[in-house]
Amino acid sequence: MQDDLHVVDNFDLSSDDPEDLLDLVRTRNWSPSVLFVDTEDTFPLSITTASDKLGHMNLMPVHGLNVYSMVKHHTLVLTKRAVE
Repeated sequence: MQDDLHVVDNFDLSSDDPEDLLDLVRTRNWSPSVLFVDTEDTFPLSITTASDKLGHMNLMPVHGLNVYSMVKHHTLVLTKRAVE
């Protein structure tokens, strides 16, 4: 997964607008199909609302992470907590 695995501090976005999330994905050169993984079942409202309208971006708690979900998405973005 060269260049398709990324680690971030958190998923707090400044806006819940789906276009802002798409701009972030484009700016960071992530593929349009992104799986966001964190340790919690509940994600920040901003990313939940923004990704809800985008069928190719999904949120998943780390305890539910599986090979099928990773292969289904082109980019995997984890929080530092999820990596630990």
